Amino acid sequence: MKKSKPYIVGMLVVVGVALGAVFLESAPDRRPSGIAAVRFDSVPDSYEHWKSLILSESPEDGYIEFKRENKNSSFGEQHLNAHIFGEVLYELEGIDGIGTCDASFQFGCYHGFFNIAVYREGPAVLEKLDQACIRIWGKDNFLPCQHGIGHGILTYTGPDNLVEALHYCRALTWQEMGGCSSGVFMEYNFRTRDDLSGIDVRPPSDSEDVYSPCSELPSSFRPACYAEQPQWWAAVFDSDWSRIGKLCDGLDQLKEQGACFQAIGNYSAAESAFSVKKVLDICVSMPDLSSQSECTEGASWIMLTQKDGRALGAELCQSLPPREAQECQNKLKANRFNVVEES
Repeated sequence: MKKSKPYIVGMLVVVGVALGAVFLESAPDRRPSGIAAVRFDSVPDSYEHWKSLILSESPEDGYIEFKRENKNSSFGEQHLNAHIFGEVLYELEGIDGIGTCDASFQFGCYHGFFNIAVYREGPAVLEKLDQACIRIWGKDNFLPCQHGIGHGILTYTGPDNLVEALHYCRALTWQEMGGCSSGVFMEYNFRTRDDLSGIDVRPPSDSEDVYSPCSELPSSFRPACYAEQPQWWAAVFDSDWSRIGKLCDGLDQLKEQGACFQAIGNYSAAESAFSVKKVLDICVSMPDLSSQSECTEGASWIMLTQKDGRALGAELCQSLPPREAQECQNKLKANRFNVVEES
């Protein structure tokens, strides 16, 4: 039976330079202990149920039934359950099972599959996973799939080895922002290894620089880090977007600052259920016209994941003064982020 896939094309795409395979082959085994117990022992009924679905039917039919069973669940439950299904799928089918996953429930099946695959097989499996993402989704569409690899990489290296994890990403089909690095930073900030619901937020310490870990990274990784930092700030500062805007404004480098403000638009749009009015209220609270425009641009791009997304994005752009509105519209038209239903 043919699956229906929403093909989501990544935004903020910049082609980077990959490192050689030597880095992967010489990596030490640093698998965290107890990960399987954290995942499966806490949800034994779900694990056994979906295992029986896959074994009694084909993996594809089992996944169709899984999605049917979860279609009315909350978003958090859907994504959590899809993580678990992905891990069960890997345990039963190995790497060949990757073709069963799709974009449903925010790519949760991929995230779970990659987490356990990298844990079991180590960095040697990364190129296979990367090529599988490209084969299934195409070179223009693979970033959300590769995002799941990033989750798995940081699960493997552990959060104390963040730069090492980012170098593993660079050895894949590297994108400066989005894709693998975004998964690494999200896993760093929201420890899905320990809590699949994603609510185990990295707590800030009284002495910690709120710009950490981005401020401590090599400059080549900082824009990608600041493109994810507002999501963490929103969690620890109770979605105080005005405060978060001031934090972005405190960055010295324009590229990092721009990525930060665009991320505010991106994440605030998702948090506000893609309400144009709520997003505009947030973006207009940014410090100046430049940051308001960048926030609006970021929000317009993520609108493309929704039905009538281009119209919603255009509505956001039109809220800006004429010159900024035209620039926003031009970027929106050029953006490859898109949703296409295939029956």
